Amino acid sequence: MSPRRSAQLGLLSVCLVLVTSLGVLVAGTRESTAFTPIPAPSFHVNDFNGIPFSSKSFKGKFTVLYFYSVRCPVCNEYTARATDLVQRYASDSRVQFVGIHSTAADKAVGGGEVRVQAAVSGLKFPMLDDRDGAVARKFKVSRTPTLVVLDEAGFVRYHGSIDDHRNLAMVKSHMARNAVDALLTGKTVPTSTSPEIGCTIFKNQ
Repeated sequence: MSPRRSAQLGLLSVCLVLVTSLGVLVAGTRESTAFTPIPAPSFHVNDFNGIPFSSKSFKGKFTVLYFYSVRCPVCNEYTARATDLVQRYASDSRVQFVGIHSTAADKAVGGGEVRVQAAVSGLKFPMLDDRDGAVARKFKVSRTPTLVVLDEAGFVRYHGSIDDHRNLAMVKSHMARNAVDALLTGKTVPTSTSPEIGCTIFKNQ
C-alpha cells in the first residue's frame, strides 16, 4: 500500500472516531436536558359550593387539573374532548379530575353559570373558584383550556393542551391522554409540555 493511501485511510479513521464521539456527546446532552418533574405548588381555594379544597388532596392519585373558563369559546370547542378524557378514566380509581375556573380577565362570571355549564356538559368533578387567577399563576398557566397532569407524589408530569389541533379531524397527538396512560403503566411520559392555546386568563397578555 502506498504511503499516500495509508495516510488517507488514517485520516478517515480519525474522522470516524470524531463523528462517533460527537454522537455520544450529543446523546449525553439530550439526556441531561430531559424534563425534570417539579412538585406542584400548594394552594387552598373554595369550590363553587363554598367547600374548601386543598392541593394536599392530590397526593396518592394521578390528578388532571383542567384550567378552563365557561366564557372562553376555545374551551367550549374542547368541552366534548374534555368529557371524553374524563370518561376514559371514569372506572379507574387511581385517576381524579379537578376543574379550576380561572377568569382573572373576567371576574363577572358567577358560580351559577359554572355549575349549569358543568351539568350540561357532563364535567362531573370538583370546580374550583380561581376568579383572581392565583392558582393559575402558581402553575404558570396563562390560557384556557390548559391541562396539568400530576403523578401520585404530586409532581407535575405534563403541562399543555389536550391535543395538538383545535380541529378534531386534524389531531395527530393526544398529549394529555398519552401522559396519563404512561403514568398509569409506569412508563415515561412521551411529551411533557406543549404550547398553551385558547383564551388569556390575565389582562394585557
